[in-house]
Amino acid sequence: GNDGVMAYAMPEEAPVSWISHDSLGAFVHAAATRDVVGRSFRIGGPEPLTGPDVARTLTAVLGRHVAYVRIPPSALAEGLNMVFGAPAGDDIGSLYEAMSATPDVMRRDPADWADLGVVPETLETWARRQNWSIRP
Repeated sequence: GNDGVMAYAMPEEAPVSWISHDSLGAFVHAAATRDVVGRSFRIGGPEPLTGPDVARTLTAVLGRHVAYVRIPPSALAEGLNMVFGAPAGDDIGSLYEAMSATPDVMRRDPADWADLGVVPETLETWARRQNWSIRP
């Protein structure tokens, strides 16, 4: 199996401001209930993390080693196309391919959303509340 491997298509060195769905919901609620009409916000998680950073956090939370392994963006695209149909996977695969040239494209600055009053949760906080048990 793939136990102990976090496989994803982003370059190992790319800092990504991972965001949980709960934090995304908090941002949507804040935008809907504040006077921010006509403004846009580049939201994200509170900490830009590389693939190996994510693996280290998961290692600490799970108490067992997790390694980050980059998969080719074309493999991600192929899998997504099988599930969602083309060109959905192709478009997402292209984003991750472009990250090789612009690794900071998914890094966010918390100052960009300060007016919303949201403090997004960290990856560690998110990971600690997940049920990581393996089910048959």
